[in-house]
Amino acid sequence: AQCHAHPAEQQVLGVVDVAMSMKEEDEAVASLRRGTITITALGVLALATFGALFLRWYLTRPLAELAAATARIAQGDLDMQVPVRGTDEIGLLASSFNAMTGSLRGARGELQQLNESLERQVSDRTSALRDAQAQLVQSEKMSSLGKLAASVAHEINNPLSGILTYSKLLIRMHEEGELSEKARESCVRNLRLVQRETERCTAIVRNLLDFARQRPPTLKDIDISAVVEEALSLLGHRLQMQNVTLVKDLPPQPHVNADFGQMRQAFVNIALNAAEAMNRGGTLTVRSRVRGAMVEVEVTDTGQGIPQEHLSRILDPFFTTKEKGTGLGLSVVYGLIERHGGHLDVSSEVGVGTSVLVRLPIAGGAAPAVAV
Repeated sequence: AQCHAHPAEQQVLGVVDVAMSMKEEDEAVASLRRGTITITALGVLALATFGALFLRWYLTRPLAELAAATARIAQGDLDMQVPVRGTDEIGLLASSFNAMTGSLRGARGELQQLNESLERQVSDRTSALRDAQAQLVQSEKMSSLGKLAASVAHEINNPLSGILTYSKLLIRMHEEGELSEKARESCVRNLRLVQRETERCTAIVRNLLDFARQRPPTLKDIDISAVVEEALSLLGHRLQMQNVTLVKDLPPQPHVNADFGQMRQAFVNIALNAAEAMNRGGTLTVRSRVRGAMVEVEVTDTGQGIPQEHLSRILDPFFTTKEKGTGLGLSVVYGLIERHGGHLDVSSEVGVGTSVLVRLPIAGGAAPAVAV
């Protein structure tokens, strides 16, 4: 083999070939390489495990606690507190979170106190409003009673005059001595007249006192036609004095669930308004009928009518076109009818008259609540 280890001008004396085995060295290098890889892998794994534990303890766990606390706060649990584990950014975040929940608790407490205060005020105002409504209804009732007083006085005066006359006649017959059979029969007849007229006075006064008496409302099934009949009986002499012809068509109707006294007051007010609109006489027509699930009562007069510009306001409290009116009559009626689940409609034409339609639900459905 050609030697390249010395200059070409030197003489080559001979060649020695030496063969050496590198197997052990190669195995040692391979083993060292494998050990290095294993140690490196174990180091990386240990470092990753330590990093994961570190992240879990210092980052993931606190953030999970914050997320859980946020969810509980969203459900309304403002007493939730997050543990603070240090003064780093996560610890500061936990401290700020706890401070925020404390502020929310304080704000919620203030809101609860404010709500309780508002509820008390609303309750007080509602109670005062109910008292005012009751006083308003009673005031309008007294106003109607005053309007009825003159006609009732005239109505009572007639039977009282008869009672006085027959009483004097009986006294005279008694003073004349022993009564004959004919005189006794006359006395009995006169006494029966006195009894009848006295009962008539008693009925008039009883109806008037019953109308004036203030009672808590009591719901029961009533025939609205009977209520209207009793209301009109209080106005009979008033209508006669004003030369008003009363036309009634009030057959028995299906019962409605209502307070008898309040319904009677409502129809007294409606009829009084109609009578006041017919100062020079006219016709008052009152009809009841059934339409669908409602009982209707229509009161129609032939008075002067209501201008269209006033028609939309006649149910407003204190609105009136009368010089001495309070503006509460129809407003009170409207409130009474509405509280019984009914409706009140008014139509009118100047020079023709006015019609008031009251609609009440037939008993058997949900009972309406009547305010005191």
